[in-house]
Amino acid sequence: MLQRRESDVAWRGTDVIRVLVNDPDPLASAGLRAVFDDVLDIEVISDLDDPTQVDQIAPRARPHVAVLSVTDSGRSSSAVIARVSAAGVAVLTLTLDEDDGLLLSTLESGASGNRVKSAGPDELVRAVRSLGQGRTALSDRQSRILLDGWLRNRRRVESLEAQRAAGLLTLREREIVRAVTRGRTNRQIAVELHCAPSTVKAHLATVFTRLGVANRVELAILGLRAGLLDD
Repeated sequence: MLQRRESDVAWRGTDVIRVLVNDPDPLASAGLRAVFDDVLDIEVISDLDDPTQVDQIAPRARPHVAVLSVTDSGRSSSAVIARVSAAGVAVLTLTLDEDDGLLLSTLESGASGNRVKSAGPDELVRAVRSLGQGRTALSDRQSRILLDGWLRNRRRVESLEAQRAAGLLTLREREIVRAVTRGRTNRQIAVELHCAPSTVKAHLATVFTRLGVANRVELAILGLRAGLLDD
């Protein structure tokens, strides 16, 4: 008689999740199949030990989830993940340890979740079910890493955009923007640059239009991102 796992008791779904398993170690691949074969709502349609076969078989076998062992962030692994996910298959990667760089690389390639190989059977089952339902399978720590990576990338993009925008300014306009970024008033800027406050105001009106900013706060933020205080 088939015994239910703890994860089976908590499951309330009705659809069977079709899973393709890949690990270059034949024993590990067989072990993954054994984990999922004991679960009522998961069907392993193929277990492979050759990663080059994955993106060839996945489109034909039409699994819901592909569980792929990944050992590095090389182009071959990224390419397989990208092609499998492009075929509409949710990808769960298995890694040897919590490698932040490898995690981000696999997610950028199209993976929807990650677990370390030492994860227990119930944890793997929950991850596959999550992907089978169209959700992600990331731990709180991994979600934080993903968010931090996104924020760092956003800041880099914003910095580059600000630098390009600053490149549109004349030398005098850059001096005025730098002064605004330092919190100077129009009168203080005029004293520093030996010109009339009305001249500063006119320059700022031109700068606001050219850079598409609405006020001094937005201009100061752009100046910081462009690194004008470092000039």
